[in-house]
Amino acid sequence: MRSPPAPLALAWIFPLFIFSLCFGGAGCSSSATTPHDAGSGSAGAGGTDAGGDATASTDAAASTCQQIRLCAFMCADDACVAQCAARGSAAAQAAFQNVTTCTQAAVPDGGGCGSVSDPSYRNCFCLAQCLESPPCAATLDPCLGNVDDSICDGCA
Repeated sequence: MRSPPAPLALAWIFPLFIFSLCFGGAGCSSSATTPHDAGSGSAGAGGTDAGGDATASTDAAASTCQQIRLCAFMCADDACVAQCAARGSAAAQAAFQNVTTCTQAAVPDGGGCGSVSDPSYRNCFCLAQCLESPPCAATLDPCLGNVDDSICDGCA
């Protein structure tokens, strides 16, 4: 008899579902040239450009930091992450870069996570940004702003 899967092994399912809803199936490897707009958290829906800082978006169609994170979380390589980030406004890209830098920085100041292509990246990501007093919580807050973090919700 098979044992049930470990909770963190399925942590990617919820963000994948949210990502599919938000982006209408437009994956990170899509060749579409128009940026996506997921609604919640975007500048046009009451959110802000980087996710929650005081800078309003000058391009309502550009992705927020959280939208970049949702896209990048589904990626299997760095090229896909770069495509996700390119869809964001300058402020959103800067906020996303701050979170990414912390996530990949050496422990104890950061999460110590490698590339998204590393099979253990998702678990490391959850520990760095979401679980058990995460070292990157301070860099994540400006990215999220007042938006619920569906990625971290899936890590629990």
